[in-house]
Amino acid sequence: MTDDKIIQTDHPLSEDQKSVLDALLNLIIPSSGDGRMPGAAEMDFLGYLVGDESGFLPKLVQVLNAIVDAADSSHGKSFTEINESDQLDLVNSLRSSKGELFNRLTNQVMACYYQDDRVMRGLGLEPRPPFPKGNQVDEGDLSLLEPVRQRGEIWRKV
Repeated sequence: MTDDKIIQTDHPLSEDQKSVLDALLNLIIPSSGDGRMPGAAEMDFLGYLVGDESGFLPKLVQVLNAIVDAADSSHGKSFTEINESDQLDLVNSLRSSKGELFNRLTNQVMACYYQDDRVMRGLGLEPRPPFPKGNQVDEGDLSLLEPVRQRGEIWRKV
């Protein structure tokens, strides 16, 4: 079979990696105690990455592998088997050495999270794009464009 005939899955993580990711997502954004706001693990984060940010998937695998290795070496257990406090300590220690990866992951999680309708409703906002229903945009001072107008045409007519 040639490489172009291989069918790829929509979720390129193993089951163990998915469970570590869910635990990590709940550390990043836990659900609210009153049930009004969902946790990040309740979002389709992998679907978001596959659809919108597939270039981040290899970085995600790096983060998950680092967590698995650190949990095994420091606790002798899977990340999902240690308590939440130890999970948080482990992730915080990894952040000091792999901060850029963890920061990018956190940004991706937040981008996915705040696109969810349940989150928007939980924040008291209507789950819709800002336009075409629109947000009111104040009229600006167009005299500020005068220096640009005074430059004249700076393009080539064709």
